[in-house]
Amino acid sequence: MIDEKTVKKCAQLARIELKDEEVPRFQKELGKILEFAKTLDEINTDHLKPTLFATQNSNVMREDVVCPWQSPKDLLEQAPESFDGYFKVPRVIE
Repeated sequence: MIDEKTVKKCAQLARIELKDEEVPRFQKELGKILEFAKTLDEINTDHLKPTLFATQNSNVMREDVVCPWQSPKDLLEQAPESFDGYFKVPRVIE
């Protein structure tokens, strides 16, 4: 079982405020988690290649295509609002 000091340190690192009466419950729960992790150590993975991802991911981006470029003036005319040659957007920082 995990000691009280370790549970409190884990809670502090996770920025979780634990009351003293909650510590025994988390000692048991974290102990169960570590016991489960030990069972994973027993699995033979010698035949598996190391991998960064659990599944094979590939980039699903569209093909780069050269398009005619519009002038800044034409682009600004399509914008909902513009000011002094720039796109005007709602303020997000006070």
